[in-house]
Amino acid sequence: MQSKISFFNKTLFKNTVSRFLPLWAAYAIIWILVFPVSLHSRLSSIYEYSITDIYYNVQSLVLDMGFGGGVIMSLVFSAFTAMAVFSYIYSSKSAGMMASLPIRREAAFLTVFSAGLCCLLASNVLVFLIAMAVEAAHGVLSIKFLLQWLALVSMCNVFFYGFASLCAMLTGQILVLPVVYAVLNFTSVVVEFIIRNLLDAFVFGMSAGSGLLFSFLSPVYYLLANTSVDAIYNPASIEPIIMGYKYNGWVPMIIYCLVGLICVGAALLLYRRRHMETASDIVAVRVLKPVFKYCLAFGCALCIGTWIFYSIFYRGALVLNVFPLLIFMLFGGFIGYFAAEMLIKKSFRVWRGTWKGFIIFSTVIVLLTYAWELDLFGYERRIPDLEKVEFVRIESTGEHSELHDRANIEQVIDLHGSIVENKAHHEAAGSNWNIMRNWVRIYYHMENGSIMSRAYTLSASDEEINDPGSDIMVLNDIFNSQEAIDDRKETEIPVSELTITNANIYYSTTVNEDGGGVAVTQTSYQMTDQEAMALYYGCILPDIADGTLGRIWLVQNDDYYNTVYDCFIEINLAMRKPDGSYINEYFHTVPTVDSERTNAWLKERGIELHPVGGVYKYEK
Repeated sequence: MQSKISFFNKTLFKNTVSRFLPLWAAYAIIWILVFPVSLHSRLSSIYEYSITDIYYNVQSLVLDMGFGGGVIMSLVFSAFTAMAVFSYIYSSKSAGMMASLPIRREAAFLTVFSAGLCCLLASNVLVFLIAMAVEAAHGVLSIKFLLQWLALVSMCNVFFYGFASLCAMLTGQILVLPVVYAVLNFTSVVVEFIIRNLLDAFVFGMSAGSGLLFSFLSPVYYLLANTSVDAIYNPASIEPIIMGYKYNGWVPMIIYCLVGLICVGAALLLYRRRHMETASDIVAVRVLKPVFKYCLAFGCALCIGTWIFYSIFYRGALVLNVFPLLIFMLFGGFIGYFAAEMLIKKSFRVWRGTWKGFIIFSTVIVLLTYAWELDLFGYERRIPDLEKVEFVRIESTGEHSELHDRANIEQVIDLHGSIVENKAHHEAAGSNWNIMRNWVRIYYHMENGSIMSRAYTLSASDEEINDPGSDIMVLNDIFNSQEAIDDRKETEIPVSELTITNANIYYSTTVNEDGGGVAVTQTSYQMTDQEAMALYYGCILPDIADGTLGRIWLVQNDDYYNTVYDCFIEINLAMRKPDGSYINEYFHTVPTVDSERTNAWLKERGIELHPVGGVYKYEK
């Protein structure tokens, strides 16, 4: 009779659970302290709240514990669990003993893996039951949200434990496992952050300000930075009344859970082909040894090279010299490359026959560095075609405008070309703190749905401020086109008695002193909702339409000092959206000498208007 193939060994399962029971007991105890105990403490301290508020408070706490606590606890204890259940593969003696047992490799792997996972999940269920008892004792039992906590924590367990198990198969050293696990969990965001900042400093027009594109490859960062517990508002209420809470990251959490299962399958395949004699090897998979070597070399080149460079040479300049950076990167790569060789060969005698690989690595680093520095990829020179641009968004000094008019878009493209032609001039200003400068970001929204973005630091010397054709003054003119002013001052929230939350005017006033001098003080005038509406609709909007209000000055020249009044008007707005959530908006403007309607309204209320230059002259 043919014997059955077994994928599970009951004796090995029980032995694994009993051997490492203290580890999982620690996991359960910590969870009990940070969740049910803190839940009891929270409920004991808010007894004076209404039962509805207590329910919502509990919902927020439970969901926060589910995704935030689940990520952190799973990150740490999944590594410890993988180290424990697979500890036998890191010793030649224990690995040989396991291989001699009449247990298939599939059965051995699945048994010890399931022992760790079952203990983690069983601890979650225990914590769930205790939390349920705590809520029931306080009369606020909500099974729905406790089940969501259980699901979030368990999915985190599956992903991080599956990933840790895969990492366990990559090395033959137990202490290397957590290092590999931590590095692979955070490499994506660290490497992308360093590369973005380097390119931002050395590539003309590139900005490191946008979000990380590959953050999803670092699950810890992605889940904590991009998912959250959101409040649910009552859509029928004018005031922001909370109806409950929800977690907005279920889709990525489920995807990561599925990826964890894929990692388990990959770990099983590696375990089946694993040579037990690789115990104590840094890299247990032969084909991954060169990958490890070059990855360590590249990582050290980035981290050590940039750290030394910025420590020695960086003094706040916006434009940096690429040659010293390259030298330090090669030095860091040298350390990483030969350290990897020593770890792989378990010897310090690695100098013969290994220089060829390092020379190839160094050549690649040099070529890539100078390819960006010399713009061999054409990034710096790339300027979009007018026909392919749908609209443009420009940002500078806290102001922004969106331009759809073809003439205005063409003016932005022409300015972009001029900035590229004057690259050397603007970079010289960026490396010299004695020269005034200003920044601008340009976002081209293309007809195909893509976005082309550029960021520049523009020189703003005294000579350029007085030259209408300089890049900084052309940019200033674009910001003061009628379309740009209208877009900048248009509010998404209508100004009405229902949306105005606060409206103030801040201005300077002069006081005659006893000695004959004049002192300048700052004061304010709080408007009623009716006054704010009258000023906004009767004066501000008509003045904006005439082009006499809403202008900005990117540089403070004589025109600025003689035109702008030392007066600031602000109107704060809030409105409930159809989904029940609330949005806030902030309208502000400064009157000018030619905003006649606004000026007349202000003077009728006794508000003094002094040009900025005149106010400064009064100051002692």
